Amino acid sequence: MSIETHDDYVTGLLERLHTDVVDAAELSLLGLDLDQLNRWLIAMTRLVSQAQGLQAAAMQEADAAGLSAAFGSRVLTTHLVKETNGPVQAVGADRSLALWLRDFPVFHRAMIDGTFTRSHVVALKDIDSVNVHGFLQRDQHMLVDGARDFDWVEWNKLVAYWLNAANPDGTLSDPTDPKYGMTIRTRANGDVAVSILMDPITGEAFLTMHDAEVEKLSRAEREDPNCVPESLRHKNLTALMKLLIRGWRRADGSEPTPLVNIVMSQKVAEDLLARTFGHQSPPHGWDVSASMAETPFASGVDPFELPISWDDIDGRCETIRGTPVHPTHALGLLLAGKLRRTIMTAESRVMDLGHDVRFFTKAQRNALLVQSRGQCVDGSHAPFAWLQADHVRPHSKGGPTNLANGAMRSRPDNHAKGTKQDWY
Repeated sequence: MSIETHDDYVTGLLERLHTDVVDAAELSLLGLDLDQLNRWLIAMTRLVSQAQGLQAAAMQEADAAGLSAAFGSRVLTTHLVKETNGPVQAVGADRSLALWLRDFPVFHRAMIDGTFTRSHVVALKDIDSVNVHGFLQRDQHMLVDGARDFDWVEWNKLVAYWLNAANPDGTLSDPTDPKYGMTIRTRANGDVAVSILMDPITGEAFLTMHDAEVEKLSRAEREDPNCVPESLRHKNLTALMKLLIRGWRRADGSEPTPLVNIVMSQKVAEDLLARTFGHQSPPHGWDVSASMAETPFASGVDPFELPISWDDIDGRCETIRGTPVHPTHALGLLLAGKLRRTIMTAESRVMDLGHDVRFFTKAQRNALLVQSRGQCVDGSHAPFAWLQADHVRPHSKGGPTNLANGAMRSRPDNHAKGTKQDWY
């Protein structure tokens, strides 16, 4: 086939593909019976994987031919992002997968013929390493046959057993691997995102405990006919919190410190309670026994519209760490928790509590935490549990133990400071 004829063939094929896609999009699926709709859906799902296989082949050839440089880009990912307006992360991931498939032609062919999905290939790419690369190339046909014969869950078990046989030393599950551990991130709205990666032994211990707690919750739901069932996602979180709280409590059932401290101004608290009991604004001397027939909740209107401003002492509603919290989240704590009054000046300084003792009391430490919002006196940040109340002017040099002479400092810095002459 000549170059011109080959070019005509490619152009014609792309035009036919485009025409067929447009024709398929115009098909009314409402006119299909369930069997026809099922065949259509399965075919479309397989076609997506097949198209991704063809895309990988094109990326391999384009990368080898230096296509990006010919069109003014340094790498192929940059060229495709510019031409398709796609996200660089997704395009980069596609290119990385395509280049990996060059070493695994059987997997690649399985994608194109519809046996393998992208998920199968990604799962195998994730376990590839220097130790197993050769075995993975050798056993391509066996893994493809497994994908043809087993569902996704069973196929993953097959891959796990294959990995144990191919890599019996288990170097991929080294407990000292820096990937293992837990990351915690607080989002802008106060939500806390936790990600945990465990080695198989630690993970098995965790799953044993966690699964037992989930089963307790499920059993309680089954035994209570009036219980509204929770999703498995929510039960997983509830079970984890039960395990954590159980370990947090002392042997006598008490807790070292409250698990939740909410800092809320009197203005926000009064408004929150007033609206909860049916008032649109806090009346003077509101009464919790007032009529609740016309509550804002009944009308479906969000009653909590107060602005939360970090620099407005009258608008504060946040955790003791300084994370803003919407008043609706604090409502249950306000009604059932304990209140501690802390009086602050207009300059956001906590007023002196009048204590004159060697060590800061727990109340004074909490007051300093409220005031500092979890930030150390030198402007740095440290884990919340590390923060300690410290004397600005050392007690040994006549510094009083009151809030005017108090500041928050991380535990390591506080212990290292001692009574240096230059720390005032």
